[in-house]
Amino acid sequence: MADEITLTCDRMVHGGDAFGRHQGQAVFVAGAIAGERVRARIVARRRGYLRAEVVAVEEESGARTTPPCPAFPACGGCQWQHIDYPAQLRFKRQVVVDQLRRIGHLPEAEPLVRETVASPVAWGYRNNCRFHRVGDGWGFRSPGGERLVPIKGCGLAMAPIADWLASMQGQPGPPQIAVRCLGGELATSQAPRPLFAEVAGARLRVSPGSFFQVNTPLLPTLVEMVVERIAPAGGERVVDAYGGVGLFGRLLAERAAEVVVVETGPAAVADARVNLGSLAGAEVVEGRAEAVVGSLSGRIDAAVIDPPRAGCAPPLLEALASRRVSRLVYVSCDPATLARDAARLTDLGYRLKALQPVDLFPQTFHVESVSTWVWAGA
Repeated sequence: MADEITLTCDRMVHGGDAFGRHQGQAVFVAGAIAGERVRARIVARRRGYLRAEVVAVEEESGARTTPPCPAFPACGGCQWQHIDYPAQLRFKRQVVVDQLRRIGHLPEAEPLVRETVASPVAWGYRNNCRFHRVGDGWGFRSPGGERLVPIKGCGLAMAPIADWLASMQGQPGPPQIAVRCLGGELATSQAPRPLFAEVAGARLRVSPGSFFQVNTPLLPTLVEMVVERIAPAGGERVVDAYGGVGLFGRLLAERAAEVVVVETGPAAVADARVNLGSLAGAEVVEGRAEAVVGSLSGRIDAAVIDPPRAGCAPPLLEALASRRVSRLVYVSCDPATLARDAARLTDLGYRLKALQPVDLFPQTFHVESVSTWVWAGA
């Protein structure tokens, strides 16, 4: 087979590439867009498929746009700057549907997946960035992570972080540095300190080392979405698994009788205890979600599950099912692991009621989603 091939791409796939076939063989093409006919160079041959990158676009998609960043696509921070924003939203929904079908074995999922909620801003939304030293400046890792790409600025970073980056060009510094911006204040890994974020009327402390969602402008929508799907009427006991600093637990504790926030990270546990400490009926438990939920006494009426990219520990899903928890709201940042867990939930007796993609990560292939699951019996 030649090093260059010509093919038509028919869809976008998880990971950010476009997918097509050449002489019956599956090809994943970086830099292409669904609907385009491209000439591509083969960069890797694998059992059953090829990886390629665009050399020339022969028939262009109407979704193609000019990337504003001079470091794109060499920098690994973005994958979809060449796709206009409305098309990014459509593609993200379809990727979620595809993953639920292929991995989750849910062929009936498409009508349950809503249109992707857009970010209020498609640029300047990231409240947390990690920069690497490149010469006398800074950069990000390349898509494969094998090299560092120098940058002069980053269009995804919130303005105070972008200003900090500009001021640090040519300045001495460590091999890498993390910068976070919350509440208009900056903190770095070189000068760590807690910051405070205002989300949906709640003031949340976020310490160094505590996970916090990166898209500040979209957080109020995400939090309200989760609370709305739990739908507390005032008498429920709700578990917030992988609860972090209490982003969801704080608002739930204002509306439910009891909320148990479960978190394993010590810094986040300390933050959650501060953030929920004044609310009656709120409890923060340090430990692995599967162990804590499995050992809780008393009823559990509903649960929020917000795991890391690796998805849920299987014993957690089994513990929830064994308790016949009637409603689960699963917040996912990875469609593939969500789909894997969807298959498990279905086998355990849960039914997918609805799924809402949420674009916390414009200009990238990443997509958040909020899915609602109800107990249907095994």
